[in-house]
Amino acid sequence: QAAQGYYEEITAAHVPVGTWLAGLEGRPPPDTGAHYPELTRPADPWLERELKPDWSGDVAGGTRLSINRFGMRDRPDLTRAKPPGVCRLAFVGSSVVMGYGVNDDETFPHVLEDRLNAGRPPDGPRCQVLNFGAGMSDVIQRRALIDRKVFGFEPDAVYYVAHQDEFVSPVRHLARLATKGEPL
Repeated sequence: QAAQGYYEEITAAHVPVGTWLAGLEGRPPPDTGAHYPELTRPADPWLERELKPDWSGDVAGGTRLSINRFGMRDRPDLTRAKPPGVCRLAFVGSSVVMGYGVNDDETFPHVLEDRLNAGRPPDGPRCQVLNFGAGMSDVIQRRALIDRKVFGFEPDAVYYVAHQDEFVSPVRHLARLATKGEPL
């Protein structure tokens, strides 16, 4: 009975019409906002792309996406130096960590930081959850990011969030590096 109700609810859900179907019906395609390449810039062969510092705009589904001055999907008032009495947790991963498709205050690192600090005494220790997530990235890029950027923020712990892209993307990336003659 539970499964039957579950599937009935799925079929009753409104599914937005995509660009392709809109074209078939002779309607203009829906505005999808900026796409990932627009909020990134080319980087070296190891990172390939990185988030553009100080970029802000609407993306898929009309959600607001802001990148701070450090090229992170994180709070704009973040400092590189760790403030006294703060525990820093750094998260690296793909677009899931970055929060592509949700508003700035809805990314899980943002929500986690708010929840960890909720109800703490004003003079009590604070926690900062740093969002180093970047879409279209793999383990090779994340390792370079950790070495080059994450450790500079003095994290107390680094959390690596894996995704299904771990199976294919690193092999392709490694092949591109080898083809370009990068020392491995």
